[in-house]
Order: sequence, then structure tokens, then C-alpha cells
Amino acid sequence: MVEEKQELLTPEQQSMWKRQHRDDKSKSASPEQKKAWNRDLRQKLESMSPADLAKTRMSLQAEWDAQPAEQKEKKQQRLAEKAKKSADKSHDDDDD
Repeated sequence: MVEEKQELLTPEQQSMWKRQHRDDKSKSASPEQKKAWNRDLRQKLESMSPADLAKTRMSLQAEWDAQPAEQKEKKQQRLAEKAKKSADKSHDDDDD
């Protein structure tokens, strides 16, 4: 039985979190470096106290909500495409 991982942030909050922690080097990073970077960001979230995590969620959500509607729509479309691609990949893995 596969245990579902509890997500610490919504996809929208994740988008804001990564945006806050991205630098110019991340664009030219190798896939392995990007995976390590994402793993480090996740560990940073997981190590937060519940109060700090709640504060971070509220801050990220406020940042998301403050964006222009057009920008949010574009990002939500990309997030939906990414989620579909991920779901398709996991279904492909189930066929093995």
C-alpha cells in the first residue's frame, strides 16, 4: 500500500515559495541540482514549527492573492498542466 504524502503547501503557495527562493543560478542548473534544490526547500518547510509553517502559509497565500488576476490564471493553467502530466506519469508507472 502506498502512503499519500501530506502536502505542506497548496500548489499556489508552492509556486510563491519557489519564486521567493529562486535565484539566477537555478535556471541553468542541471536536473540533479534542481532536484537537490527542491529537496532542500521541502526539508526547510518540514523543519518549521507548526506556528512558523502557518505564518508562512498565510504570507504565501497573501502574496498569491495580491497578484493580478491574469497572472494568477496563467500560473493556475501551468499548475494544472503540471498536475496532469504528473498524474499521467504515475498512471504509466502503475502499468509496469
